[in-house]
Amino acid sequence: MSFLENSSYGLNNVWRYALTIILTWFVGSLIGSCLGIVLVPLFGLSLTVGTGYLLNIFIVFAIQLLLLFLSIRFIHKRDFFFYN
Repeated sequence: MSFLENSSYGLNNVWRYALTIILTWFVGSLIGSCLGIVLVPLFGLSLTVGTGYLLNIFIVFAIQLLLLFLSIRFIHKRDFFFYN
């Protein structure tokens, strides 16, 4: 399946893209930051410098990636990975 053929598969409404962006960026950042604020001090790290700050960024990224996967899979009804 070519790239253009794959674009016709799934649901491609504008509101689905807007919902995916809102879920991924805003909700993902909010959940990831709250989770990072709780988890990073449990490891005895600071949220402002060094390893604690980096761990907080990784937690936010992981939550956002998970929400992107779920949005593509269930809102757009597409496979996250598609093969030829």
